[in-house]
Amino acid sequence: MDDNDADRYLRQANACLEEAQRATRVADKEAWLKLSEEWMAWRRKRSGKALMSIETVKDAAGSHCSGDH
Repeated sequence: MDDNDADRYLRQANACLEEAQRATRVADKEAWLKLSEEWMAWRRKRSGKALMSIETVKDAAGSHCSGDH
């Protein structure tokens, strides 16, 4: 994988995190967080690097998906 792919996957993951932060419904927030984790997993798989876990992604989003409706 070249750096452009890694950057693209990271940009996609970050865009999903931003959407999760804006989401007002729990289901939407969880869906965006899952998509972000999938982008990061794809990046890890392609690069072989240990990157963010779902807990790190959730912390970065500033939510543990509770209490929002």
